[in-house]
Order: sequence, then C-alpha cells, then structure tokens
Amino acid sequence: REFSRKVLEQDPHQPHALMGNHLVLPVLHMDEESIQKVRDDYAKGLETVSNLLVLDSSARIIEAVDAITSTTNFCLHYQGRNDLELQRSYAQLCERIMGTAFPDYMQPMQRRKQESGDKLRVGFISSYWRHHSIFKTHGAFVTQLSRDRFEVHAIHIGSECDVATEQIKEAVAHFHHWPDFGLTHVERLRELNLDVLIYPDYGMEPRLQMVAPLRLAPVQCNMGGHPVTSGLQHMDYFLSSDLMEPEGGESHYSEKLVRLPGLMSSYP
Repeated sequence: REFSRKVLEQDPHQPHALMGNHLVLPVLHMDEESIQKVRDDYAKGLETVSNLLVLDSSARIIEAVDAITSTTNFCLHYQGRNDLELQRSYAQLCERIMGTAFPDYMQPMQRRKQESGDKLRVGFISSYWRHHSIFKTHGAFVTQLSRDRFEVHAIHIGSECDVATEQIKEAVAHFHHWPDFGLTHVERLRELNLDVLIYPDYGMEPRLQMVAPLRLAPVQCNMGGHPVTSGLQHMDYFLSSDLMEPEGGESHYSEKLVRLPGLMSSYP
C-alpha cells in the first residue's frame, strides 16, 4: 500500500496502484472482528477504484487490463463468508475494463446451428492442465467425456507441461497450448466457435479475468475448482457438488447453481 500510494501521488488514476492501495487483502486474520473490517474496507475500496479508474485512451485501457490480469482477490474467498455481493462488485470492475477493450464481446451470442449427428463442442480452459490439484479433481471431465457425443477442446494457458498434460492432449479432439496468453488470444478463443466454455478454476489464475467477463461462447460455466461464485454477468452456470452444497446454497451464486451428483470430481 505504501508503494502504491507513492505512485498515486504522481498519477491518481494508475490502475495497478489503485488496486494495490485499495484492494490488497491479508492472508491471515487475527480474529473474526478483523475479518469484517477487512471486508468493509474492501467494499469501499472497490467503489473508490471504480470511481477513479479512467479508461479514456488505449494506453489507459491496456494498463487496466494488465492490472486485472496481474492479481486476483483470492484471499477474500477464505474468510468463510457469503462473497456474492463483493464478487459482483469485483466482477463489474473486470467487466467494465474488458467491455471497454472488447465491446462487441459483451453482447448475447447465438447458439451454433448443429447438423444431425453433430457433436457438442466443449472447451475447458485452465493454466493447470498438468500434475496439479485441478487436474486431479477436474481432469476426468476432459479425458472421460464421450468422444461420440462431445468434441472436446482443452485450452492450456500454463507454461509447464508434464505427463498429466500428455494425458489431456491424447484424450481430446483439440489441444491448444497458449502459454503466452494475452489480448490476442481473446479473439482466438471466440474463433473456436465453442458451444460451451468451461472455467474449471476461475479465481485462481488472474489472466482468466481477461476472458471470463466476455461472452465467448453461448453457454459459459464456472466449475468450482475454486469454489466461489464469479459474480460475472456472462457466467451462466456454476457446476458444483450436491454433497457439498448446503440447503439454500443458491443464494451464494450469481450463476445458476447445478448440483452434480456425489462429490462431482472423479479423483484418480
């Protein structure tokens, strides 16, 4: 915060510094009371950032995109509270930035006309298609979907590849490795012409905040590898576990909650 304030003295609208000063979160908390104060400060911080953020030039927009793809509000989600309203406010910040950069991709998207026998085109995007906890919990959705019914696309935006990556690569119809994931890939993702785009771990990888606020497929799903609502208007469904969701769990999600059977995961 101290360094961010020094930057803001020189440029009151610098996006990195705005987020660094107003949206930084502690990893640990001394007690329950301190958690509520952090949350109250965070809510005010979101309002301040939104009011001071300026997107009146291409340079400012690129700065803002760089800021939201450099960090997440990851630590907010471990406070044991209902994060829906704070997530919606944070999502609105991401949507405003990405909607300014790609206004055409904030519009509704028609479903692709499918011919008889045409397979459903499903994409899974993650930076953790490697030997990682996300691969362990969610990899089987990619490797075990019926090849007769689905044309599966795995989009790997991480730089590291290993044996788990090879398992993914061998199982899917199309494997896209984009370790240099950036603004040029927004259009490339849209051009895959997917029927469904699934984010297994939204909230963990900051670069996904560049694409998830946009409408890049007719159906878009959050999949709970990071089990918190996205708050995003274009995220349609949250795929969760029936055994893990409490009664009334729907009130924690901006997405439509889908309670998949059992633990949801097929853990190897």
